[in-house]
Amino acid sequence: MLSKDILEILDQTTTCAVSDVLVKMGTRSYMGSRIRALNNHRLAGYALTMERRDLEMNPSKNAIPGRVFVEMIETAEPSTVFVISSIARMEVALWGGLVAAAASKRGAGGVVCDGPVRDPLEINDVQLPCFATGAIPSGPAGIQNLAAVNEPVWCGGVLVRPGDFVFGDSNGVVVIPAGKEREVLEESVKVERGDQEAMKRILAGAGLIDTMNALGRF
Repeated sequence: MLSKDILEILDQTTTCAVSDVLVKMGTRSYMGSRIRALNNHRLAGYALTMERRDLEMNPSKNAIPGRVFVEMIETAEPSTVFVISSIARMEVALWGGLVAAAASKRGAGGVVCDGPVRDPLEINDVQLPCFATGAIPSGPAGIQNLAAVNEPVWCGGVLVRPGDFVFGDSNGVVVIPAGKEREVLEESVKVERGDQEAMKRILAGAGLIDTMNALGRF
């Protein structure tokens, strides 16, 4: 579960500011633009990772039983963010309305899918933050199976490890390495305040170059 102070810090920052901080630290941990918000809910929490693969790529003898997927949702800690990647020839939904309802009841932080979901209206109705590539009617049954759980996965071009801090808003999704979230988020608040001050100056009539100079951006 996210602590009260982390929640307060999140209210004062954005993924843009976090990304700027991470880049300065030498970490380009922002997901590609294909991973976009499917509703208006911000996402934040600690990654629980999964990977799905086509049946042809992952024979049944190597597959993790589908029941494990359900059990992970049923036992997830509050503020868990499910991060699901897919290695597939054909797209199928990696998430849907029923699992979203169960995850929402558990207090999950949301879901990030490097692939589509189905039942987007139901996912929105249960107020579960959801980031994905879009929507599609087909589920994974008979097409994909579960190949990995709680192992590092590539999602949106970013390597996500179990326990990493995942943060999403209308700009997209960023991933903060586990244990660095407080440091990065606190620094990002300073960046966001600078951006807001710059906006006020510009709207009050200041020139862009003068504003950037005043804030030490040049």
